[in-house]
Amino acid sequence: MKLFRKSPITIIILTLILLITIIGLVTKDQVFSETENKYLAKFPVVTVSTVTGGEFTRGYENYISDQFLFRDKWIYLKAFCEELLLKTENNDIVYGKDGYLFPKFYTFDSKALQRNLASLDKFSASMTAPVAIMILPSKYYPLVDYLPPGYPFIDQNYYISSINDYLSANSTIVDAKDILSINSQDYIYYRTDHHWTNYGAYLAYTQLASVIGFTPFEYDQRQVRRVSDQFLGTNYTKSHKVLPLFDYIEYFDFSIENLNVDGTDYDTLYDMEQFTKRDKYAAFIHGNNGLTIVESQYSEDKFDSILIIKDSFANSLIPLLTEHYNTIYAIDPRFYNFQQGYAQYADMHFDQVLIIYSFETLVAPNNINYISLDFD
Repeated sequence: MKLFRKSPITIIILTLILLITIIGLVTKDQVFSETENKYLAKFPVVTVSTVTGGEFTRGYENYISDQFLFRDKWIYLKAFCEELLLKTENNDIVYGKDGYLFPKFYTFDSKALQRNLASLDKFSASMTAPVAIMILPSKYYPLVDYLPPGYPFIDQNYYISSINDYLSANSTIVDAKDILSINSQDYIYYRTDHHWTNYGAYLAYTQLASVIGFTPFEYDQRQVRRVSDQFLGTNYTKSHKVLPLFDYIEYFDFSIENLNVDGTDYDTLYDMEQFTKRDKYAAFIHGNNGLTIVESQYSEDKFDSILIIKDSFANSLIPLLTEHYNTIYAIDPRFYNFQQGYAQYADMHFDQVLIIYSFETLVAPNNINYISLDFD
């Protein structure tokens, strides 16, 4: 009691910490956070090597952070306090005009970009089929008018133009940044997500058609279904902005024969259940996967096949290409088992190879550089 009278605040805080720790230990760990749209850290494996090597300590810090009691409530409280202080960003997400949320992006790893470009160029030179490359701008380049005044940003127009010049030696360039910029006042990117909308993907599709040689369909000639007016994307899950403006999400109602995702067959292009969950964009071609093979409804008027090396932006573009290709092979190097190799695709009979990446994926260290290992 004497200690309590001398330091009551300290005793209360220590008691609360102890209580939270005990409750956390007896509470079942959360596997996935819908609030943050990510898998949460598990309790690290305890071995002599992990303890002495520091892996256990690092893993335990991540575990405590991810499994902290009432974590979701603290995240919302932090976001609310940031807005009360009139801050224009939270957790590396910038609050723009008309509800647009932008990832904070004003620097990149130039060495990673050089490695990835060299790998793409070597891969393109090794393909038997003609190769087209489309590098897509991050949403803030076409939507620059929606950024807060004075916000620093990378000149993607300059860098993408330079990248296109470098890659043009062994491939045909599809420049989609201009058509996206021209239509920047339309709904071409989601407000709360980093991806483009169904219409944004359509605009890039028309540009692709003009370069590689097929006739695009008119947007209003195909049935578009709206599945939700309550979409909150990845930029929201990071920022948790108070009173966000919801996005709506649509898709083209195309039918296919079969879709194979890393060995599992589906009869639709879309995971309809995913449209009911937080990460609705993951419904397109059943999300991010290593190898996806789409068998569309066969027609002699279509090209035979296309190989696509991609990131997630292509997921909402691929359904449109089922109107022009009987078979689509789509590989996302971030999830593809590179030990299976890429050389096997070099001599396969494809009418076209398409490489499609967002600028932010291209400049990040990732598995893009693996696609050229088989051609050394």
